[in-house]
Formats: sequence, C-alpha cells, structure tokens
Amino acid sequence: MKPMDSFISLKTWGGQSSFSYSKSDLLGITIKFGDGFTAKITMEEYVALIQHFQGQTVNIGTSRTDRPPGSVGEWLHIYVSRAAIASYLGAILVYEGHAEKLARGLIKFRQIPYAGIWSQYLGRAKDYMEYDQWIRFRSELIDNGAFNNWGTLDNVPEKWRELLLHLWYQLKKSEYWLEGRFEFLAPGGPER
Repeated sequence: MKPMDSFISLKTWGGQSSFSYSKSDLLGITIKFGDGFTAKITMEEYVALIQHFQGQTVNIGTSRTDRPPGSVGEWLHIYVSRAAIASYLGAILVYEGHAEKLARGLIKFRQIPYAGIWSQYLGRAKDYMEYDQWIRFRSELIDNGAFNNWGTLDNVPEKWRELLLHLWYQLKKSEYWLEGRFEFLAPGGPER
C-alpha cells in the first residue's frame, strides 16, 4: 500500500523531468512540478478517469496543443483541467497500478470488472453514512481492490461486511433497488 498524504517523486511520462504527487481521501491528488507549480485532481475525477478508460489501450496525449481524440490528455482537458497534466497523471496511473505504459505513447488501462456497480453503490451509500465514514469507505474500496475483486459479499473484507449488509437492507427499501442494481450484494448471493 502506498503512503497517504506524503509526496512521492516520479519521472514524467516521457522520463525527461521529475515531479511529485500526494494522494489524499479528502484533497484528491496534488501534483507539484516545475518551479513551484501545482495541479489538483479530485478523487472523484481520478476514479472517473479510471472507469472511463478501463480495459482500453489509448494514446496518453501529453501534448499541450495537439491532444489526439480519445486520448487521456483530451479527456483531462475536457473534464478536469485546461493545463496539460497527462504526462504526470499517466506516470501516477502506472505507479498506482491502474495502467501499464506501452510503446509509442500508448497506455493500457486495467479492466475493472465491478467498477460500474461499485461506483453506483458508493453514490447511494453516501446517503446512509456520515461523510467522514463515507470518505474512509470510498478510500477502502479504491485502494484495496473493491472494483476488481469484490464480486459478491463473500469477497468483502470482514470489517466492511456488516456495514455493507446494513446498506444493502437500506437500499433494498429504496426505489433505487427496483432498478436491480445491487442484487449481487445480497446475503448468500443474488436473489433468484
């Protein structure tokens, strides 16, 4: 597990310069580069980026002016920042284990089997939790592989199982449940 709230030094995507970053549940990702410059990306934006590109191989798009369509750089420019931060974020994604650096400026994102369902679950769970508890829960999901490994309640670590069961019963009472999104978390597996 990577240290939280402390800065980690990395090389940029092209390896020509260095930068540092920290990751925090509340503050998101803070990137320090150049001569005292700082860029920030929220955890929501970071997770949205990973979910958007999951399982894909795309161009990193580090150019400040000519970002290829469909590249990480273009996505960041549209949804996160006008600043060209793909060279930093690409290196962070690889270091954090969410992607792999390939030749010719390509980045391959890991497939995240349960990303959609867990992101919906996180959104709904926020309605039933204190904010600080939700922040810790969200961090646990992201940092400990919920998006990859928690396909059923049996896969959930014991310390979160009781909370998930409580949320499962709360969600089951809501109209959102009727859309059939959370059956996989039912005790004993999906309801038949």
